[in-house]
Amino acid sequence: LHRLIRRQRQMCIRDSYYSLAEVEDLIQQKVQGDEEAPGGGNASVGESGTQSEEGGGAPEEEAKAVVRFTNLRGQVVVPVLLNGRISTSMLLDTGAGITVISPALARALGLRAEGSRTVALKTLARDIRAPVVILEALKVGGILKQDHPVAVSELSMMDDTLGGILGMDFLGDMQIHIDTTHREVRLLPR
Repeated sequence: LHRLIRRQRQMCIRDSYYSLAEVEDLIQQKVQGDEEAPGGGNASVGESGTQSEEGGGAPEEEAKAVVRFTNLRGQVVVPVLLNGRISTSMLLDTGAGITVISPALARALGLRAEGSRTVALKTLARDIRAPVVILEALKVGGILKQDHPVAVSELSMMDDTLGGILGMDFLGDMQIHIDTTHREVRLLPR
């Protein structure tokens, strides 16, 4: 029983579930904000706020991004670039509705979480309300999303080298192919 409890505590953040209604509300607010911006936003940015650059290409299909991943206790960890200046590693989690960064990373980026809007995070250990901040840019390989809302939450149950969790708010409009032989993640348009 004690081993099971320790295992659940270790998986506390990885097995997080998020209020989909709140995530959808955040996305809707972002879309409305983009429509209200002077000039109607950047014409090169798609509906999801995604810009695609050269991703190295996958054989037989044009990938938006091909990134090498590392394996952390059986989990896929990918490199990301935040606000064009801080590189970190994030757990790729298709079960997470929203991307999460650590408070230390938010501070390093100069993002203030105090007094901001919150979103519900449900973990195996407990339910919490996490503040939401806006990243100017979140980039994985050749995929760039701008003005991207992310939750800020303590990741103490995870490896110290991780800056956060990359969730479906970033990955939702892509096909995800994980090549374990070559340790590559390919992100393709749907």
